[in-house]
Amino acid sequence: MANLLRLVQIGIGGWGWSWINVAQQSTAWKLQAVVDVSEAALANARSVYGLQPSQTFTGLEAAC
Repeated sequence: MANLLRLVQIGIGGWGWSWINVAQQSTAWKLQAVVDVSEAALANARSVYGLQPSQTFTGLEAAC
């Protein structure tokens, strides 16, 4: 497969939530990390989308 663009999703409220699925289904992107200030939202994303704790962060600096 070609080199995938690595995506960091910042914010998963509202429209941001749906982009996790878009990124996971993409053949052009690799969902590298998800960032949100809400630990509860991140825990929910791990549960619903099968994300690993190493992919979820409460700050952008930690994700990069």
